Formats: sequence, C-alpha cells, structure tokens
Amino acid sequence: MELIIYLAFSPDGKLVMTSSYDKTARLWKVFSTQELVNYANKILPRCLTNKQREQFFLSESKGNILFAEAENLAKEGKINKAIILFKQAKKEAPCFKFDPEDKAKRIASTAVFARGEKLAKKGKLKETVVEFKEAIAIPNNIVYKKYGVTL
Repeated sequence: MELIIYLAFSPDGKLVMTSSYDKTARLWKVFSTQELVNYANKILPRCLTNKQREQFFLSESKGNILFAEAENLAKEGKINKAIILFKQAKKEAPCFKFDPEDKAKRIASTAVFARGEKLAKKGKLKETVVEFKEAIAIPNNIVYKKYGVTL
C-alpha cells in the first residue's frame, strides 16, 4: 500500500474512502471504540482488563465487575454463589473463556490452601490441618499438584 493521497468520509460517518499513489481506492468501515472492542472480543482469546479498557476511554465492563465479585465470593468459600456470578459474567462478556464451576473451585481451593499455609508458618498446626482438609474437600486436582497433595 502506498501513501494515501485522498481521504473522504461518507455522509453518515460510518465509512472512509481512501485513494493512494498506487492508483488504488479502498473503502474502510469506521468503528466506534466500543464497536472495535466488541469485534476484538469475538476474535481475541481473552477480554480486555479494566486497565486496558481505561486506555481506550471505556468504562469498566459489567462482565469484569461480575467476575471480580465472583472471585471474591469464591475466595470466601461461597462457591455456588460464585458460579452463578461467573456464569453471568460470561453472558456479559463472551470473551471470557472458562468453565464457571471449575473457576470457582480453583479460586476457592487455592484460597483455602493459602490460608492453611499462613497458619502453618505461624505454627498453628491444628488450624492448618482443618484448612487443608477443607481444601481437599473441594475437587480441584490442579491446585493439589501445586501444593504436593496426593489424593
């Protein structure tokens, strides 16, 4: 493509026509920022983070808000409520590509193991065992492998 020598917008502002020194003319669709993000969400493997959305002057997405709420619920051990919110987040943001149940269980079991780890470092072994038993009760083999637990 050569340098553009002429550019014109359609009357409705939705198209741009360009012509170049190589004697080509092209028609381009003009996206609003949100339209561009929506298009990108369909083809990209993940959603934009809230920080990335800020760079494009977009407000925080409802999907990201729901995801953060679900994550907090899962960390608190409220797995079923977290699953419901993760499902809602996926409906709001189709670019989320995860299984809501698996995500909630991973987050919950990781949080419980982390609490147990902190207790162990403080020498509170009885409390540590209680936390680890709770974590093992949440089916999630990936987290178990991280902590060296064999079932």
